[in-house]
Amino acid sequence: MAEVEATLKYPRIRRKYNITDEDVNSLLELMRTDALVVPGGADVAGSVPDDPDDEIVLAGAIDGVDLIISGDRHLLSLKSFRDIPIIPVRELLDRLAD
Repeated sequence: MAEVEATLKYPRIRRKYNITDEDVNSLLELMRTDALVVPGGADVAGSVPDDPDDEIVLAGAIDGVDLIISGDRHLLSLKSFRDIPIIPVRELLDRLAD
């Protein structure tokens, strides 16, 4: 959640998506109450050579998700990981609209 908060506080992200402090706080509260936090202990070392910090997302995904939604170019370049699709937010929104 700390990374989500930090990312949403970047000025370029705030300008692009018109995000306010209230928006960030609401999302974080929603995550605190409704998100399922997984340990992310799976061994995925070397899966994202260009950005090893992203590997925690993959380790957590193995613990029980069907889909990874990301704006991270390193993760998106994988397209999938261990049969878990990795898609951008826009594709998720398109899927939901259908």
